[in-house]
Amino acid sequence: MSLTDRQARAVRARGGVAITAGAGTGKTHTLGHRYLAHLEEGLSPLRIVAVTFTERAARGLRARVRAYARARLGEGDARLAELEAATIGTVHALCLRICRDHPDAAGVPPGVRILDPLEGAAWRAERLERALGQVPEALFDALPYERVRDALAALLDDPWRTERALAHGPEAWPELVRRTREAARAAHLDPPSVQEAVAALRGMAGPEGDRGEDLRRSVLAAVARAGEASPDDVLAPLRGRSSRAGTRRAWGEALDELRAALGVALEGLRAWRDDPRAHLSLGSADDTLAALLPPLRQGYERVRAALQEAKRRRRVVDFADVETAAARALRRPEVRAHYAARFSALLVDEVQDTSPLQAEILEALSGFCRTTVVGDAKQSIYAFRGADASVFHRMTDTVARDGGEAVTLDLSFRTHEALVERGNRTFEALLGSAHEPLRAQRSDAPHRGPHLRWLSFEGAEGAPAGLRRLAEAHRIADEILALSEAGTPVHDEGAPGGQRPIRPGDVAVLARTWAPLDLLAEVLPARGVPAVHTGGGDLLQTREAQDGEAALRFLADAEDDVALLALLRGPCFAVSDAVLEALAMRQAPEAPTPWWTMLRRDRPEELAGALAVLERLRDAATHEAPSRLLRRLDRETGWSAVVANLPSGPRRSADLDGFLSLVRDLEAGNGDVFTVARRLRRLRTAGAQAERPALDADDAVTLTTIHRSKGLEWPCVIIAALDVKPRGVTPAVRTHPDWGVALRVEDAGDARAEPALWTCLEAAAKEDEQAEDRRLLYVALTRAGDQAVVSAAGTQGAYLDLLRPGLVAAGVEPESAPFDVNAVTWPSPPVPSPAAAPEDDALARANGGSGAGEGEVDGRVDAAARQDDPWEVARLVVDGLAPELGDAVEALARAGVPAPDRDGFARRMAGSRRGQEAWTLLRWSLPAGRVVLMEPGATAPAGTEHADEAGDEEPARTFVVIADPAAPGRTAAAVAEAVIACRG
Repeated sequence: MSLTDRQARAVRARGGVAITAGAGTGKTHTLGHRYLAHLEEGLSPLRIVAVTFTERAARGLRARVRAYARARLGEGDARLAELEAATIGTVHALCLRICRDHPDAAGVPPGVRILDPLEGAAWRAERLERALGQVPEALFDALPYERVRDALAALLDDPWRTERALAHGPEAWPELVRRTREAARAAHLDPPSVQEAVAALRGMAGPEGDRGEDLRRSVLAAVARAGEASPDDVLAPLRGRSSRAGTRRAWGEALDELRAALGVALEGLRAWRDDPRAHLSLGSADDTLAALLPPLRQGYERVRAALQEAKRRRRVVDFADVETAAARALRRPEVRAHYAARFSALLVDEVQDTSPLQAEILEALSGFCRTTVVGDAKQSIYAFRGADASVFHRMTDTVARDGGEAVTLDLSFRTHEALVERGNRTFEALLGSAHEPLRAQRSDAPHRGPHLRWLSFEGAEGAPAGLRRLAEAHRIADEILALSEAGTPVHDEGAPGGQRPIRPGDVAVLARTWAPLDLLAEVLPARGVPAVHTGGGDLLQTREAQDGEAALRFLADAEDDVALLALLRGPCFAVSDAVLEALAMRQAPEAPTPWWTMLRRDRPEELAGALAVLERLRDAATHEAPSRLLRRLDRETGWSAVVANLPSGPRRSADLDGFLSLVRDLEAGNGDVFTVARRLRRLRTAGAQAERPALDADDAVTLTTIHRSKGLEWPCVIIAALDVKPRGVTPAVRTHPDWGVALRVEDAGDARAEPALWTCLEAAAKEDEQAEDRRLLYVALTRAGDQAVVSAAGTQGAYLDLLRPGLVAAGVEPESAPFDVNAVTWPSPPVPSPAAAPEDDALARANGGSGAGEGEVDGRVDAAARQDDPWEVARLVVDGLAPELGDAVEALARAGVPAPDRDGFARRMAGSRRGQEAWTLLRWSLPAGRVVLMEPGATAPAGTEHADEAGDEEPARTFVVIADPAAPGRTAAAVAEAVIACRG
C-alpha cells in the first residue's frame, strides 16, 4: 500500500506533526512509515520512543515497523538488531522504565514491579481495611463505615484527579451554582429551534383580549425573566395554558404559525423548569459537606501514605502509582536532561485515549523530541480508564504551536463510497461540530444497497424485556442466514475480481455491554449460525469459575454446605434438585447435620459415584495443589466435556481454562486449597475483576463489545440492543479536578441528601457520558467495510434516541417486523458438529450433556460403525470421558471379551439427572443378561445391580459398571467379570 499525498506529507514532515486520522484512513500504516522515515534520516531505533495504549497495538506496531525496515533498509542493516531493543510499548511500560531508571526521583524503590491488576485489587482492599483506623472519627460520625470505605477506595483509584479535586473548598461553590443554573437555562432555551420560535412570537401580534395574544405576551415575558427568577415563579402565569390558544377569526392564516411557535417555546420553558439544575441552591447539605472536606482530605492522605509505605516495603506499584511516579521524576531537570541525551523522536498513537496525567508525561518528553501524535477525538471512548477527549486537542495544538504541521487523513480505505456518504450524513447529525467528513477510496459497493439498515419491531412496547431481547436475537440470526443463503458478495482484494461470497467470519455483532452478546452466543449457534463470544467481562462471574470456586471451598471446608450443594448440582455431578430435596427432608430441623457428614453416614445410593469421587478428592487435598485437584475433578467427572458441549462451548471451555490458570497463579508460593479459596473470596469481596480469556472467532460470527471492536473491521457489522442502556451505578464520591469533591451526606432524618456540588458534578458527568455515547456509535458504525446494520427491539430509548436523527438525516427508514409475543421461543440447543474432535464428543464427555439425542452419535463414531468396527466405536465413545477408559476398552478387546452391542451405544436409560436422562456409554447384550457401562454419577435404572454385587448364581438382570476414569484397570476388570458371568 503506497502513501497518499496527505500520508506522505505527514511522514516527511521536517518538524513535529499532529495527525488527525478518521476511521479506516491508514493511521497505523502512516505511523509505521513515519518511524521508518526517522530511521532513513539516520536515527538509531534506540533514540526513538513509540507509545501506544494496549499491548496488542504495541506488538502490531513493532511488527509493522520491523517489516517496513527489512524491506527498505535490507537484511544486513545493523539497525534491525537495535530495533528489537527499541522503546515501542505501552505508556505504562514507558513509565515503569522511567521509574526503574530514576527510582529516587520517582520516589519508588529500586527494581520496582507493577502489581497485576487482580492481585493489586485484593491486596489494596485488604490493607485499606487496616488503614481505615487512621481516618478521623469525624468522617465515621457523619457517614456509615461502608460509605467512608467506598469513598476512600474510589479516591485512591485516581490520585492525580483526587489531589487536584481535594485542593478546592466551598469558596467557589456559589459561582459554580450560578453557572450551573445558567447552563440549565441555556440548554433548554438557547437551542436554535426555541430561539426561532421566540423570534417568530416577537414578530407577530394579535388583537387585545385574544387568548392567543395573551399567551404570546406571557411566553415572551417568561423567556425574558428566565434566569432572573426561579423557574416556578417564571412559569406560574403559564400553569395549565395550552398552545392551542387563539382563534382563526383573530389570527387568520397566522394562527397555525402562532400555535407552532407557542408549542416549541412552552416545551423549552417546561423542560427548563423540570431540570434539577435550574433549582440549584446552597443549603444545609452543603454546610455538612463543607465540614466533612477537611477530615476527608486528612483521611485520604493518611490512608494513601499507609498504602504507599506498604507498597514500598514490597517494592511494588500499581498502574496509577507508576504514572504518578514517572511524572514526578520528569519534573526534575536532571531526569529530563538524561532522556534528552537519549531520545530524539517521540511517536504517540491513539492520543485521544490519553489521560491528563499521561499527557503531562508525554509533553515532558516532547519538550526535547521531534513529536508525532496520531489520533481522532471522535474515537475517544475510554473515559472509564481516565481518558480525556480534550487532551487530543491540547496535544495537537502544542505540536502546531511549536512549529509542527497538522495533517488530516480523511480517505477511508475500509469502505465504499455509498456507505461513506450515508455515514457522513448520519455522523453530521450525531456529532455536530465535531464531525469531520470522510472520503472513500473504493467507489463501487460489492452488492446492491441498502448499505446502512435499521431493524426494528412493531408492537414490542410493553412486552417483557427478556422476550424482546430474544426476538431481536432471532431477527439477527435471520439476517445473517439470509446474507449467507443469498451468497451476498463482500469486498476482498485477494479474491478474483475483488469479491467473494460472505462467510460467517465476515460478520460481527457489537453491543454496548456483554449481556445481549451472552444471549446471542446461545441463540445464533442454535439457529445454525456459528458464533463466538470473544471474551470480556469478569471471569469470576462466569458459571465455570463459580463451579470451580465451589469445589475449592468444599475441599477447604467440608462443612460448607452451600459449596457442596453447588458442586453436586453443577456439571460435575448434575444431581437433580428432586434428589437433593429428598435428602434434605432427612435432616432434623432442630439439629441439622452438615451435608457432608450426613451423606457419608447414610451413603445414599443415588450419590454413590459422587461420594466416591469427593472422598478421593478430599484425601488428595491434604497434599496436592488446588489446580491439580481441579484437574483430577475434571478427569473423574468429565467436567470439561460437559462444559465443551453446552451451548457456547468454546467460550465456556476458555473460561474454565482461564479459571484454572487463575488458580495456578493464586497458589504460587503458598498453594494449599484453604489459602487459594480464601484468596478467591477476598477477590470477590474487593470487587476485583479477572479478565476472561480472549477467543478468536476464526470463521464464525464475532460477538464483542463496541469498546473491544476499536481498531478492528469486518465487511458486515450489526450493532444490537441500541434501545438498552447499561444500568448505572451511583458512585460513592464524585470528583472534578477544577471543582472539588462531593459526597452524598445524611440529613436530619438520616436520609441521603445531595449537596449542590454533587448535582453539578453529576450533571457534568452525564453530559460527558452522552458525548462519549455519541462517539461510541461512531466507532461502532465505522467498523463496517461493506454494510452496517443497527438493531433494536424497541422504538425508542438509550442509544437509539441519539442515533435516530442521524439515521433520518441519512434517509434510513426502519425495517419494522411485527412482534408476536407468542411466537418468540427459545431455540433447541445445537447438536455438536460431526467435525468435532473425539475429546469433544458430546456423548462420551458430557455426562448427560445437551448434545446428541437417542441414537445420535458423533460423526467419527458413525464412520467407525459403517466400517463394521464396534470396538473402535466403543473406544471413541469412552475416550472423550477419559483417555484411560479408551485404553481399558482396548484391554477388554485384547482379553477376548465379546464386542459391545452396536445398538447399545449412547442409548438413554431410566433415571433422572438434573432433569436429563442418564446416558449409557456401552452395553453388552448377552444370553443370560446384559452389562451396562455408565458415566460417573449416572443413576442406574430400577431392577439392576452393580457388577461387583453379582453372586455365584447365573444372573438374569442388568449389571451396571460405573466408569471410573481414575481406575481404568478396575473398570475393565469389572466389565470383564460381568460379561463372563452373563455369557451363560
